[in-house]
Amino acid sequence: MFSQLLTVAVAVAFVGQTVARPMPMPLRRELDSRQVGSFETIQAYRRAPAPAVNTMPVDVPTMSQDGTIVLFKNPEAKQKRSPEPEVNTMPVDVPTMSQDGKIVLFNNPEAKQKREPLPEVNTMPVDVPTMSQDGTIVLFKNPEAKQKRAQPAINTMPVDVPTMAPDGNIVLFENKAAKQKRAPAINTMPVDVPTMAPDGNIVLFENKAAKQRRAQPAINTMPVDVPTMAPDGNIVLFENKGN
Repeated sequence: MFSQLLTVAVAVAFVGQTVARPMPMPLRRELDSRQVGSFETIQAYRRAPAPAVNTMPVDVPTMSQDGTIVLFKNPEAKQKRSPEPEVNTMPVDVPTMSQDGKIVLFNNPEAKQKREPLPEVNTMPVDVPTMSQDGTIVLFKNPEAKQKRAQPAINTMPVDVPTMAPDGNIVLFENKAAKQKRAPAINTMPVDVPTMAPDGNIVLFENKAAKQRRAQPAINTMPVDVPTMAPDGNIVLFENKGN
């Protein structure tokens, strides 16, 4: 029991010496020089404000140099980009250009002329050939033939009559090799009579091998049960020359 009390007493003595030890002078001066404001929140740990909200349209370029969102500015060009590009109100088939930002009709400096906004309308019939050398639509002209193509001649000949048009005029067909015009003759012979037309004229058929013309066939006046023959075209009684 005595030993415990002794230990406690020694400990209290040491603690008292430690507390009673004077504070070093540099530390005491530092504590004395401090003010109440020195214990405020350090600036580095202060909460930053909420970032700015971009209210610009999506297709408008912006920038934020100091935290404020503004329109994009190109310092090199020393000009601002327009928020909305110019609207092209020209027709779709009219060529345009925009050199200074303004949409105007296309101008070809090399040709030193402007293209007409709307090309000339072709009012010619579909089946009439045309040409346009200077922009004006006119009838087609063949410089080699030195003549204009006119409306073709109308064929008024019957369908079964052969025709030709050597100079553009429709006339009856002519065979220059035979030096005669083709004009078909009309066959007035009976249907059962054989005919021929060696020179274009219809005549009775002639067998040159037999050197005789074919005439109307002979009529058999013999009884039906009597055998007959006609070796030369004449009907006679049948005769067997072999017997």
